[in-house]
Amino acid sequence: MKTKMLYIPLDERPCNFDFPAELAKGTDVELVRPGRKLMGLKKRPGHVEALWEWLLAEAKDANGAILIRRPHAS
Repeated sequence: MKTKMLYIPLDERPCNFDFPAELAKGTDVELVRPGRKLMGLKKRPGHVEALWEWLLAEAKDANGAILIRRPHAS
């Protein structure tokens, strides 16, 4: 049985969105990501409320989560 790990990447770029999923292939981790439509695009922010809804719905049967956020500018 695979370990279900939720993953919300920093943004939609392949290095953040695709690469971690590729690394998880062939392991005992099922890396579950939100759809790209929920993610931001270039300078456009993501759909924060929809991402929270996705996270809460998927978390019901998940073993863990990886949440990446951009640091706050001071």
